Amino acid sequence: MLNDKAHNEFTYDWNAVQLRYCDGMAFSGNATEPLDMPGAVTPKLWFRGLVNLVSTFAHLTAHDNLGGATDVISNGASAGGHATYLHADRITDMVHDANAAAGKPAATVVSLPDSGFWPDDPNERFHLMFTNWFKMLGNDTRGLAKNCKWRATNASKCLFPQYFADEIETRLFPLQSLYDPLQAAMSKIDPNEHGKWLLDTINATVVQTKRADGKPNGGYLYSCSRHCGGELINIDGYTAPTALETFLRINAPGDGVHRPLFLQYKPDPCVACCNDGAYKPPM
Repeated sequence: MLNDKAHNEFTYDWNAVQLRYCDGMAFSGNATEPLDMPGAVTPKLWFRGLVNLVSTFAHLTAHDNLGGATDVISNGASAGGHATYLHADRITDMVHDANAAAGKPAATVVSLPDSGFWPDDPNERFHLMFTNWFKMLGNDTRGLAKNCKWRATNASKCLFPQYFADEIETRLFPLQSLYDPLQAAMSKIDPNEHGKWLLDTINATVVQTKRADGKPNGGYLYSCSRHCGGELINIDGYTAPTALETFLRINAPGDGVHRPLFLQYKPDPCVACCNDGAYKPPM
């Protein structure tokens, strides 16, 4: 998503829209009434992130020619990466609805969740964090992932990509440090053990998933201990922008055969894996 042509020749000049969920709950809030917070500076809080998401796409359709889009990338980092997993298919559906309304072909849509594969960890930290805000919403399942087999029987599992990523219909290309320091600090798990779990789980639920259209998912997985900001790490000569371009053109005539997965898997700590230097985007 860098708008610097020197580092991102592929999408540096694409139109971009920044979405804010404003509910602290990854676009999942769908409350019809505010939550009472007696004694707080703001005594009534609205949790309507899902409404914000849908309304933003309705505005883009009505006023910004979303229906004319041919290629769309949905991307978020950290909590936004979590939201990208949760709403990948919902976003794709809204883009394709806009295409249909404009009489245009369905756009190619790919989701790039960055540092958003939060685990339902054995120490219960992430489990408690996500399930508590789900309870705050009254266990409303309308803001959960479109396709999640646990929706009717154990809806809280639909908050964790490890349980539903294999059901996401939209093509996925996650960016993820295998030794994400924020996950390690909160989970209290040995980084190498956690990194192996992340790699195995993302491989099983994302990379190896057989999609209906036959096109593969991919991923950009690295061993530099970093939470977000790994887009210019070099894996076999590819940064995340150049890897994404290769990934999206896998099936294009004349482009040759390229792997969808870009993997840098070294034991932690791996200082040499943080090989992107001191790059700073232009002001």
